[in-house]
Amino acid sequence: MIDNTFTLISRIDGEIRHFIAEELAKDGITDIVPSHGAIILELMKHGPLPMNELAHDIDRTPQTVTHLIKKLVKAGYVETRKAPEDNRVTMAALTEAGARLAAALCCISEKIYDLQYNGIKEDEIAVLRGALAQMYANFTGNTDRSE
Repeated sequence: MIDNTFTLISRIDGEIRHFIAEELAKDGITDIVPSHGAIILELMKHGPLPMNELAHDIDRTPQTVTHLIKKLVKAGYVETRKAPEDNRVTMAALTEAGARLAAALCCISEKIYDLQYNGIKEDEIAVLRGALAQMYANFTGNTDRSE
């Protein structure tokens, strides 16, 4: 059986990334890419976080998060420092510019939500989210469907 579900998901992902980049550019933000958004939003939600916890929360490797954080530090959106209780732990936190970026990303997220679910009923959204969570669990072996 030929199934294009993955192709559709991939196309939607590409369109969302393009939409985010365009919306950021409208705000004059051209020095980040959509993959930085997960870090910015996590730091906005939780405040300063240890890098390893941040990696876990956004489902990325510590090496990937370190690379992304370095770019965000260079751009002035994030700062890092050693944890006061354990200098082996590096903490990441938003700067003032990062907080402004987080606010812009929240507005963009609302636009994405409205656009992606336009014409879809609430009960259908719940079914879709449940099915996608189950698909993810099928591939990861993770039975926690709270994604």
